[in-house]
Amino acid sequence: MKLFVQNMVCLCCKMILATELEKLDLNYTNLELGEVELSKPISKLERSNLK
Repeated sequence: MKLFVQNMVCLCCKMILATELEKLDLNYTNLELGEVELSKPISKLERSNLK
């Protein structure tokens, strides 16, 4: 599942997003500026927590 992230402009943003994904136990396969690809689809609750 690919998610697009607004206002992600530097490597610091990338590190912060990786940390937050780990806190929420969301596994990702690819993390680039402006997008993240999750290893599996997420539930509505997980999506809400991510926001």
